Amino acid sequence: MSPSTPPDQPAGRTAGTTLTSGPKGKREQLFAALLILLVTLAIFGLGFFAGKYISLYRLKKIVYKYDRAVVMGRLLSLERFKEIATAYNDPEAFLKNRRNIIWSVPNVLTPFVLGAPEPGRHKNAIINDRQCRDVREVAMPKPPGTFRIFFTGGSTAFGSGAPTQDATISAYLERLLNEQVRPKTGLTYEVVNAANPAWASTHERVCIENRLSELVPDLVISFSGNNDAHWGWNGEDVLWHWTYFDRYLIMVINEAYRLTGKSSMTEVAPKSSTPVPRQLVAARLEKNLRLGAHALNLARARYLFCLQPTLAVTKKGLSPREKRIWSKDGKIEAYFQESYDAMAKAAGGLALANYAFLNLADVFDHLGEKDEIFTDHYHFGDRGNNLIARALAARLPAGMLR
Repeated sequence: MSPSTPPDQPAGRTAGTTLTSGPKGKREQLFAALLILLVTLAIFGLGFFAGKYISLYRLKKIVYKYDRAVVMGRLLSLERFKEIATAYNDPEAFLKNRRNIIWSVPNVLTPFVLGAPEPGRHKNAIINDRQCRDVREVAMPKPPGTFRIFFTGGSTAFGSGAPTQDATISAYLERLLNEQVRPKTGLTYEVVNAANPAWASTHERVCIENRLSELVPDLVISFSGNNDAHWGWNGEDVLWHWTYFDRYLIMVINEAYRLTGKSSMTEVAPKSSTPVPRQLVAARLEKNLRLGAHALNLARARYLFCLQPTLAVTKKGLSPREKRIWSKDGKIEAYFQESYDAMAKAAGGLALANYAFLNLADVFDHLGEKDEIFTDHYHFGDRGNNLIARALAARLPAGMLR
């Protein structure tokens, strides 16, 4: 026995120390180690899932905001629906079917224009494989005796708010042409809706150059102008700008970059803090019309540009409800009026062999305040769509339909 070892303590053991070399001590050590491991894994797991949840929450928030914009009709209150129902031929049917009406169609990534309608059924809109609002596919080769018309533009041309697929301007126009013109020409008129909400004349021109001109068109009708003024008011250069869908994609990509530690993409199409000068809005439209007409001339097709009506420029007697849509200071309306004057002058001054211009901004001017038309600044119900189609059929140059 060592002299330093107390007489009451066994050898190999020091004061204040517990012997753990037995079976029971080993079990305690193993349990402690497992407990530490489990706590560590739990902390790591919670951190991982918390980080994943936060990251997904940010991404989901971006997607959710876009989805809300697309399904805008679901967000309107019943009272709001009742107000705009007066712009429809059958208000009761509109209210009954209100949740099935498309307002802004979902877009899908599309070459060169970036966003265009996603093929499939979206509420009461059917989008074919060519991304056109039509139950039919665009037959290639074109059937004999068919006169093919593509109808382009933004949300009004697309038919946002139309109660049925057959109540868009393009659908009404097709029926009118086959009823009124077909007996004279012997041709079957096919009007295909190739519009997309938020598109400006640049998107239409690119679609014409790269897509529609390859689908054997006889005529392309652009029902447009409103969105060029809209984007101009928002300080956007329509020759180099992002639509709502484009900015949505940018946000999604930037969020993905952030999750991988990469910095956001550099903004290459910043918008101005002030509206684009009216004459510049018109000059950019004119450029797109010239290029679109040239592409169609190469395809031996004609081009008709129609300046669409909008609340800011109409001279119809406005109902009390329509008057309430008017902005408080009138600045937006003044900008649209001046932009429309400049666009009409530019579009009407083009002398191109396969091109014609129709100013349809005055279509509703003969109506009074009892005739409800507009649902907001830019859009109208099926009553307005029908009137537009009738005016278009009546004014369309006969030489363009043969």
